[in-house]
Amino acid sequence: NGQRHLLIRGAVLFAIVHVVWQTLWSRLIGAAPVARLMGMRVVTTRGRQPGLMRLCFRAGIALPLALFGLLGPLWAFVSPRRRMLHDGLTGCELLRGPVTLSGDLLGSLADTERRPARPFAASTQGGTTDAK
Repeated sequence: NGQRHLLIRGAVLFAIVHVVWQTLWSRLIGAAPVARLMGMRVVTTRGRQPGLMRLCFRAGIALPLALFGLLGPLWAFVSPRRRMLHDGLTGCELLRGPVTLSGDLLGSLADTERRPARPFAASTQGGTTDAK
């Protein structure tokens, strides 16, 4: 009974470390270190850097999908875009190429996807405009 609890604690600790490892590295450098060495990066299906919550969810479901019958990795063989199941479920893709990182940490915690900023709209209240 004691060994069973030790095994469960070890599995839970491994899962937590896996999620933290994958999430942080994907957010900091675009993918896990080995994937980056191979020139890969994680992006959304729109080609943007995923937010922290999306990456955390992606890492959290990847492990159980891989452990239970290799469902996640085997999905890539039948997927038209050759994506693993956890990527398809979270709207992510693994691509090759450079990573553009955002310095907006608070925004990355709140957003699940990086969106372009709105163009600056000129204000006519209390100021002058350049239009003549």
